[in-house]
Amino acid sequence: MIAWFLNNRVAANLLMFMIIAGGLLAVPGIKKEVLPALAKEVIDITVSYPGGHPASIESTVCMPLEEAIHDLDNIETLNTRVTESACRLSLELTLNTDVARMLDKVKTRVDGLSTLPEQIEQLQVTQRVWRDRVISVAVFGSRDIRGLKQFSKGIRDQLAQLPGISLVEIADFVPDEVSIEISDLNLQRYDLSLNDIAKVINQSSLDVPAGIVRSPKGDVRIRHVSQAYYAAEFAKIPLVTTIEGGQLLLGDIAEIRDSLREQNFTSRFDGENLMMLDVFFGGDQDVLDITEQVRDYVSDTQASLPGDIKLAIWRDDSVALKSRIRLLLENAAMGLALVFLLLVIFLHIRLAFWVCAGIIISFMGTLWLLPAFVDSIHMLTLFAFILVLGIVVDDAVVVGENIAHGQEQLKRQGKLSHQSAHQITLAKVSEVSAPVVFSTLTTIVAFAPLLFLSGDDARVARAIPIVVILTLLFSLVESLLILPRHLLVVHDRPDKTQISLWLGALNTMSGEFLNRLLARYYQPLLEVVLRNRVTTFSCFLSIVILSAGLVSSGILPTVFFPSIQRNILTAQVETPIDSHFSQALDYAERLENSLRQLENELKGEQQNEGQVFIQHIYTTVDEGAVKVEVELSPSQGRQYSAEFLSQRWRALSDTEGSQWQGAKGLHFGYTMNDLDSPINLELASDNTAVLDKSLALIKAHLERIKGVYSIRDNYDTATREVQLHLKPLALQLGLREQDLALQVRQGFYGIEAQRINREREDVRVMLRYKLAEREEIQSLYDMWIRSPDGTAVPLSQVAEFSFTRSLRLINRKDRQRIYSVTAAIDNRQANVEQIVDDFKRNFLPDLQKQYPQLQVYFGGAEKERARFVSEITYYSSIAIFVIYILMAILLGSYTQPLLVIIAIPFGLVGALFGHVLFGLELSLYSMMGMTAVVGVVVNDNLILIDYINRAIDNGQSLHVAVREAGIRRFRPIFLTSITTFVGLLPMILERSMQAQFLIPMAISLAFGVLFASIVTLLLVPALYVDFGGRKGVIEQGNDPLFTGGEIK
Repeated sequence: MIAWFLNNRVAANLLMFMIIAGGLLAVPGIKKEVLPALAKEVIDITVSYPGGHPASIESTVCMPLEEAIHDLDNIETLNTRVTESACRLSLELTLNTDVARMLDKVKTRVDGLSTLPEQIEQLQVTQRVWRDRVISVAVFGSRDIRGLKQFSKGIRDQLAQLPGISLVEIADFVPDEVSIEISDLNLQRYDLSLNDIAKVINQSSLDVPAGIVRSPKGDVRIRHVSQAYYAAEFAKIPLVTTIEGGQLLLGDIAEIRDSLREQNFTSRFDGENLMMLDVFFGGDQDVLDITEQVRDYVSDTQASLPGDIKLAIWRDDSVALKSRIRLLLENAAMGLALVFLLLVIFLHIRLAFWVCAGIIISFMGTLWLLPAFVDSIHMLTLFAFILVLGIVVDDAVVVGENIAHGQEQLKRQGKLSHQSAHQITLAKVSEVSAPVVFSTLTTIVAFAPLLFLSGDDARVARAIPIVVILTLLFSLVESLLILPRHLLVVHDRPDKTQISLWLGALNTMSGEFLNRLLARYYQPLLEVVLRNRVTTFSCFLSIVILSAGLVSSGILPTVFFPSIQRNILTAQVETPIDSHFSQALDYAERLENSLRQLENELKGEQQNEGQVFIQHIYTTVDEGAVKVEVELSPSQGRQYSAEFLSQRWRALSDTEGSQWQGAKGLHFGYTMNDLDSPINLELASDNTAVLDKSLALIKAHLERIKGVYSIRDNYDTATREVQLHLKPLALQLGLREQDLALQVRQGFYGIEAQRINREREDVRVMLRYKLAEREEIQSLYDMWIRSPDGTAVPLSQVAEFSFTRSLRLINRKDRQRIYSVTAAIDNRQANVEQIVDDFKRNFLPDLQKQYPQLQVYFGGAEKERARFVSEITYYSSIAIFVIYILMAILLGSYTQPLLVIIAIPFGLVGALFGHVLFGLELSLYSMMGMTAVVGVVVNDNLILIDYINRAIDNGQSLHVAVREAGIRRFRPIFLTSITTFVGLLPMILERSMQAQFLIPMAISLAFGVLFASIVTLLLVPALYVDFGGRKGVIEQGNDPLFTGGEIK
């Protein structure tokens, strides 16, 4: 096939044009998104229990559901989370489970339960799906929150009509409610109960079809319409009518208002009332087009808005995608230009051009076939293109340089002709075709483990090996079938133009430079290495041990996900237990005020005049928790880093002051992963006392570790609770537990008198005591309870009160209640991997020895890290074995592939030293670059050993073959290494926020390739001499290596 394409210029060109055209035609149709939507192998059972307490929901709802489904097959983990008024069971399924079939089984089991409380609502069984929110629109202003909500509905509907938008939701949506509040005193004065009033409302407010009058003139429908929809209409409902015709209306004794459902929650945007609209997209629409439409809509609508309402964009995720695309194009262009310039210096311009063209052709081919394997171009596919940019040039350089070398030899001999050019080109391509093919296959195998990793993140990340594999395959096709034809006439026609003369002189100078480098430095050094092989191996081994010591000692810290700054600052705090909601509002105001103080300070500095540092402030205040998010101006035009601004914000907030006394989990963040707790422990046991004691010991242990802060546990959420029990008098009056519980619930939580559909929204009509009564514990003592015969008695006479504490949050795992402990890490003072490893080795065994029934699980990032390490170790072992098989087939030896495998750890040393040089942590992204280094190490050494083998087969002695292989491979290895390094240099020097993801990968690949070249040119030849296992016996009496003679 190589010969056929070499002799058929049209076929080679058509293949090239077809690949380029396929890529260009495919690009417009490829969907672009931030991250792909993912159907997860998780089934959720969600239950709403209005007014329910966590402990009660746990025993009456969650535990029965757990017992009903726990024995189903394919459930890996059963997690349960119980909060106020709701619970959720999450079934994590084993890999490759038929989720649809499993969903049906779970629904059948759940539908068969008949013991669940009547008060539960909205029991749903669904498969968890990752919906892609791409942008949010803040609707904010001075208008009251209910009016703002009504206006937001119109904005929501208009946004939903834009092409490609699948859904627009009001975040933290609070439904409307008709609130009817009556004092207990009024109920007693008019001898009424809340239940009585609810019945009257149902009897008076209704819309009932009453049949049809079928008259000769046509049917007439009958309908009774007295349905109330708004507070004013409910106020006119008569409760009591006297004989004289007088009426007691509901509005006479009750406070009735149209409001939002009662709950402790509020949100603000730039200090004003807020409704946040989250925009999702679906189908094949381009996320960049969608966000542009939303931005245009906001811009066009601003002028027509009322004076008390404003619109603003919040968290446009496409900004990161645009930045990543721009980063890819800019750095690819600069890298390609530098690579081309470098190749022009050392190679003929025609060869340099077609080698660089091979990169573009390979990328076009990948884009052509990519839609068959992934649904979209997103963050990780772009990441993969930048990764493969550093290694895709290798095949073309190896093939092209070998062809050029052969043609140059013919030219010096004066034998270069069209016929000889064909022959030498075919011979030189055939000479390296087998090692090039096998080296590409081994690189593909090196990336293959990433295809088989489990977990949601791994499924998204599969785009990385797919892009790399496709690009390498097209690079192989281009270098063997297309490139040789274009290099066939590289020296056929002399070019006498001024530019060609300059380039020819430049090539001559660079050639002389490489020859001097080869003769003065490399050849003598190779001679020394071959004479002192044990010393050489010892030196390289010492470097590997030193690099391993950098990692184990913590000099080179390791993290699973690196700390990358972003344009969002966050502050979170939990209010003291049993504090009033006003305490949370006070915390929020303090955080906002310190932000404004920070901005004023920065603006007051002369060098910052006219600069804007803070664009928007988004505050949410929930029951027991406050979160403030700050959108900063773009990092490129901002003088101060996010880290500096976060630390300054913390200082101005006076977090050590008395005003924060009792606050929990006060945390300021500025990185991509600061919202995830690096330390996340789950404690499980049937013995509550064991959990309590273990929890205290673990927290004490973490508090002693420097750099660990914000230590929290879910037991801290326990709040006061009063429990009621009937007295004997209640039984004498005919009261039962249900009567007592129902009347207390109606008074303090409320009774749903009606549910109506108003303005396309499900609105509850809630009847309850006045808010002032529900805010005092004394009102509970003083409330009146009605017996079955209508007798009213104070609650304190028929019920006993006992005070205890109850958790606001309950977590369960595999049908056991668990306690969770989380903590944050200051990466400048501590390393999470070292802390976790020390905990597992030194602390946990003693703890479990003391409490054998205690089980400890690691969750969060540590759980993902442990799974990743376990799986990557397993699949990488298989990959290394497959690489060994491929190399053994090519080399025809059982031992020679071991030389390449032994060289792999030595090649990774450069990546480690590169991280130390730039002061970076070793992370998951670094490992991606190291995977590429493995491919480069195998590639270079495979071709080197194949060259030695062929030289020995042609009758050369072992040492002459080893020397000549090193000398012959010096130029292409030098070129591939320097082009890879220079091509990645713009990325390494990039300082934008988006580049921080990619810099560790680029450093691993760039510095790893440089050191791998040294390994290939020095260590592998030395190892081959002793362990190559090929024919060619060393005759020490005649070999100049041992006699001290001249080495030629």
